[in-house]
Amino acid sequence: MAQNFVNVGHGPKDYPGYPAENRDANGKWAITERYWVRKTAINNTLPAHNATVNQNGATVTDRDGNTLKCRSVTIEHSGGPGVVTVELQYAQSETSISLKGPADNPRSVRLTREDIPIDDERLLVANGGVFSAAQIATAKQTGYASLPLYGIEYTYTELDASFAWTEAAIIASLQSTGGPTGIGSATAAKWELTGKEIDETDEETIIREHYRFAAAGVLPIKA
Repeated sequence: MAQNFVNVGHGPKDYPGYPAENRDANGKWAITERYWVRKTAINNTLPAHNATVNQNGATVTDRDGNTLKCRSVTIEHSGGPGVVTVELQYAQSETSISLKGPADNPRSVRLTREDIPIDDERLLVANGGVFSAAQIATAKQTGYASLPLYGIEYTYTELDASFAWTEAAIIASLQSTGGPTGIGSATAAKWELTGKEIDETDEETIIREHYRFAAAGVLPIKA
């Protein structure tokens, strides 16, 4: 095929018969682009990962009208003197998000229990517990060394299409206390953020926050 290299300039020269189309068993289309280009001009023609525009500046769509993304790139350095062969695979995003949108975010609540020493003042009704001083005294006389302390764990999830992957954005809520997002009339002094997950997808960033409710109140670590 050496004769094909003669007219390869700094712009791409498409292989004959390309782009090629393929539909898999699930009915999803994939399109393959293949072209020659000078080694010195590879970066000028190479689409970015997930780009929807090909080496010729055209938007890649399948026969069903779906816009496809550049999912993989192969560069072969055996195309001839000073020339390489580039192959691009375009397909739909493989990531499927089942989360609800920001207007109706998934929320969950879990009741927790832990046994703590019977002299811990968090057990008292006055401090948010469920026992009176008389009940605790009776429990001591009966031989109890500990009593249950109840709490609430709450999780809130949101999608953020413009999340900035910076240190400031990641640590913004580190050691935070205060009412959690998604709960009305929350008592700020009794909630703290205990966990946070930030996961990037092709479309958006999934942010999941975990809060703990302490009836006795939470000591603020961060203003």
